[in-house]
Amino acid sequence: MFTVSVSGVLLLFLIHHSTLKSVDGRNIDVNTLARIITFFEQNYKRFHRNGNELQYAVAINVLTEQCRNGFQQDNFLTNENARVVRMTISNNEDPVYEGTELIAAGIQRMYGYSLHSEYLLLNPTSLHPTTPMQTLLNLRNNSCTILYSLNSPCADLCLDRYHIFDGLRTWSEHSSIKALVFKHVWRDDEINPQCLKNALKEITKYVPLYRCRNDIECFDCEDPYGEIDFRCLINNY
Repeated sequence: MFTVSVSGVLLLFLIHHSTLKSVDGRNIDVNTLARIITFFEQNYKRFHRNGNELQYAVAINVLTEQCRNGFQQDNFLTNENARVVRMTISNNEDPVYEGTELIAAGIQRMYGYSLHSEYLLLNPTSLHPTTPMQTLLNLRNNSCTILYSLNSPCADLCLDRYHIFDGLRTWSEHSSIKALVFKHVWRDDEINPQCLKNALKEITKYVPLYRCRNDIECFDCEDPYGEIDFRCLINNY
């Protein structure tokens, strides 16, 4: 009779889980990732006249080596004009920019509700029947793809009512190393960390999830045991 010990089952699980992580593209250099996110913040972030940061999201599809050691800003996204990007994503009627290696979005305010930037990049709309993310992915294979949102995708809208999971599923099938990154925990979700934790775990089924708070602090939101790191559930720790 064939038997497997508990320790053997655990070992097989860990080997399988580790393999999945490797296939999912968890070989983006986190130090380089932090520098790329800093580049986004310096070039594309917008501010309210009161000084507060305004929500935006950007995604890139670049050569793989640009996400590893040796990242150089002087040859990074040189075909994208930062001023044009910021102006486009500030347009309330169609705040979506589509470039040669980068897409970006602000908030589209509708009658009584808003379409968030992550939704605009990952879902089809009347103005963009082919999702901007799909268009971006079609431009290059075997590459590095990063989606960055200033705030974590909100559990109520982006991950529930106006969900982004179809877009994440499509992205997960692309032959690139991947990272979905955020800087701040969305304020409305911080009051219910368990709900946020469940929502973020859903994201990690499709793509690796990171949090980058500054140019030197960038970390994986999924710990080695498959749980969500508490630092991805609260703003101050």
